Amino acid sequence: MARLDKIHEAVKNALVKDGWTITDDPYTINFKGQIVLVDIAAEKNLFTAEKGDEKIAVEIKSFLSPSKMPDLYSAIGQYDVYRIYLSKTAPERQLFLAVSEKIYQEFFTQEAINIIIESKNILNFDRKSYTRGNCEMDKMKHYADLLREILTEYKIIDARATNSDVKSENDSVFVFDEADGVFAWFGFGWTNQGRTRAIRFFARLKDGKIHIEEDLTEEGIGTILLEKGVPSKDLVFEFHPPEMRQYTEFAVS
Repeated sequence: MARLDKIHEAVKNALVKDGWTITDDPYTINFKGQIVLVDIAAEKNLFTAEKGDEKIAVEIKSFLSPSKMPDLYSAIGQYDVYRIYLSKTAPERQLFLAVSEKIYQEFFTQEAINIIIESKNILNFDRKSYTRGNCEMDKMKHYADLLREILTEYKIIDARATNSDVKSENDSVFVFDEADGVFAWFGFGWTNQGRTRAIRFFARLKDGKIHIEEDLTEEGIGTILLEKGVPSKDLVFEFHPPEMRQYTEFAVS
């Protein structure tokens, strides 16, 4: 138990050193009567922290078993439960799994393990600091996955409409460029007045945010992204004048 205490305190100290404020230790999640309470005396494996407008929850795992796989099963299981409940109760709070630098280098970097945790947010700690270099990439990958998922749904709906009995002279082109962070939906066609071209949706991933350049969808993809847990501070509606954005809950730039 003492070893767990040292890891817990090392994580907290490193976060505080980096400017975080510890707000809950432990952190209780209550979703529809199902309470997830991490007993600090037994586990010390979940607390929350805030840094400016950014909020996180951290699950700490020591991986003390001779075989690390049972610890991985436990860690991933808890992580997924916490992530799902947080998405419903506190979607603005991002979840991380914290492990020691030694465990990260010896175990998590193995290809067979990395493929399991590649969609998770990982913090790897030594005694004085922590590395979070991959977390921004994890967040942006998550945003890219969300945009691809949403646009794919629109693509399916559009294809059904195109294949219906109604003859259409309009074509849709969907762009999923994850390398450059560009996601778009273009429309091309003909009317009695001539050639038509439309940008139905265009977004870029840049500087840790989703920059929506155009959104002509009925529901608004920005609204869907909010419903899926993207914090308003990570959404920039570029089609609104810059001087007006400061009066909204969304990012200015």
